[in-house]
Formats: sequence, structure tokens, C-alpha cells
Amino acid sequence: MLTEEILLIAKKAKLKIYSTENFIEIRHFNRIVDHSFLTKFFLILGGLFFILESIAKEYSFAIKIAGAAFGLFLILFPLITFIRKNLDGLKIENNKIDFRYNLRKGSITLNHSEKIILKTEFSSFRSFRGPSTDFIHITLLLSDHHSEKPILKYHMNKANTHDALNLGNELIKILTSHIKHY
Repeated sequence: MLTEEILLIAKKAKLKIYSTENFIEIRHFNRIVDHSFLTKFFLILGGLFFILESIAKEYSFAIKIAGAAFGLFLILFPLITFIRKNLDGLKIENNKIDFRYNLRKGSITLNHSEKIILKTEFSSFRSFRGPSTDFIHITLLLSDHHSEKPILKYHMNKANTHDALNLGNELIKILTSHIKHY
């Protein structure tokens, strides 16, 4: 069902796939040497520095509050992003799909009317000093007759568009077979 090639592409997309005949789970993971992880880590350290510096030194009350608030801001948003990234994923087991998407938890009892849809989107991040970085975002949606619910999203560099689409199509096949199994 899952080939070694698909598992390698999933690893590039920072996804772990666990699959048996009656169970499938897809989760995000973080690599410690990844640029986005290191950026979050240094922002958290910077926030701690601002908080400790504003408390430890003799500043006016307003500067202490401003330094602590800015430090809290630097800690809070990378932390929320890190938590969201580690909690997002989906699991299909026992005629039920459980998923987390953007910190929202959902659960749907499966019947045979659902289908999985792949949605793509391209984005570009411009840099002041160098070339822009382009990404492809793949979103898997669970669709029934009335609505579409996002259940999984991942992104890859635009240079890996072919791999990202292959992974998305393979995930659709696997998830559809699990949905039809019930």
C-alpha cells in the first residue's frame, strides 16, 4: 500500500504515516535542524531575554511592562505555532475519522458518502536580500454532500511540486480505501 518512495516524500513534507489494514494515522513532526524550528527556538529565547532583562534591570515601570509584553509576544506566537504543528493530523479507526486542523479538533463517523478532495495553493515569500521562496500548499478536504472540512494540510518547496502532488494523490487513495472499508 505505502511504497518506500511515498514514505520518503512524506518525510520531506514532515509527515509520518502509520498504516495497517484497519487503521491509519498521519501526523506532522518537527526536525530540530530545520530553519523554521530554529527560528521559533531563537524567537522564544529572545522573548525570555526581554522578559528577564526587563525584570532584572532598574527601568521605569512602563519600560518593564513594555519589555515583558514584547517578550511574551515573542514567546507566545512561536509556541502556538509549534504546538499546532505537533498536534495537527488525522486518524481513521473503527468507522470514525478523528482530525486536528489549526488547533480545532473534529470527529466524524464515516459512511460511504464522504470523499477526499485535494486542494492546491501556491505562495511566495519575498526576501529583502535574496530571491523569493515559493511553496505549494496541499490541503486534503473531507467532503460530503453539504460541506467540505479541511482534515490535513502540508507544504513543500515549489521545486518539489510533482512530489507534493504524488503524495497528495497517494494519501487520497489510502484514505479513500479506509473510508470504503467501513
